[in-house]
Amino acid sequence: HILNAAISAINIETNTTALIKKFHACSLDTLTGNSTPPQNSALFVYMLESLPQLNYPYPVSGLPAYPVNAVCSAFDGLVQRDDIIDTAANLTKNFFSIHDSCMPPLSEGPGNIPGDGPGLGSWGYQSCSENLHLFSSQTPIRNYTFNLTAQNSLCSSLYHIQPNISKL
Repeated sequence: HILNAAISAINIETNTTALIKKFHACSLDTLTGNSTPPQNSALFVYMLESLPQLNYPYPVSGLPAYPVNAVCSAFDGLVQRDDIIDTAANLTKNFFSIHDSCMPPLSEGPGNIPGDGPGLGSWGYQSCSENLHLFSSQTPIRNYTFNLTAQNSLCSSLYHIQPNISKL
């Protein structure tokens, strides 16, 4: 599967300086996020996991209609590792609207709960205060097991609150 090939290509790339530049990341932390162990592909995977929530039949927020199909089509016919990495980087930059400046690390995203979770900003606060997603993922794209202790710690450090999962 081409998305697995893209993830593998990004993860085995040893020239992290080149990866940071290609993805317009401010640092390696932007690419790896909260992934454990650190994965260079975490930002790309975060973008992939977010797409189904935006898979509308019309353009939304700069994304084309049916962006899931558009992402898959972008990889059609690619076999060279550099081409695959460049395509992944371009898709990620377009998704996050990063064109001129670099992207700082996202506290709520890469390596955390699939589809979002605690982090800076209104959605991250909402995850801590009223609708924490207790999601895990055992897909070919990412293996993630939800950890309430880790989410409580993140919410405490960001907002001095902990999710009340009996209320959620």
